[in-house]
Amino acid sequence: MHCFEEYIVLKNFCLSILVFATFIANTSVSDAQQIAKDTRAVILAQAGAGTVILEIKSLCVNGVATFKIYNRGERWPRMGTLKVFRVEPDGLKLISERKMRFAQGQTASFRMKKAGEDKMALYVEPSWYERSFQQDAEIQCVK
Repeated sequence: MHCFEEYIVLKNFCLSILVFATFIANTSVSDAQQIAKDTRAVILAQAGAGTVILEIKSLCVNGVATFKIYNRGERWPRMGTLKVFRVEPDGLKLISERKMRFAQGQTASFRMKKAGEDKMALYVEPSWYERSFQQDAEIQCVK
């Protein structure tokens, strides 16, 4: 039942993003769907009393690739690193990273103005436990 509850929360949140993107961009619903490309919930680990949960939005606004990261769980127990990569034919190239210790409800954003039509990926690397590499979110803005 836990997975179903997460699905309902994520689905409702995606609908909220769609309405918000339509309002902010003053566009049609179909254009807003392009702006609000993807939203993912990433559950990292158990930390103290609660689960560490991130919500990651991948957005294209006026051709600018953006990752918005929301901490939907409790305060992180230690620092973590948010890494942004350019996805290239021969692999991933690190273009930016930020060390953070998210407070409850805190947000962070990465705007890649020079990304053009390149595919970008985000990886969240906690310092308090070993996590295998995976792309937690990706975005490609096509004009």
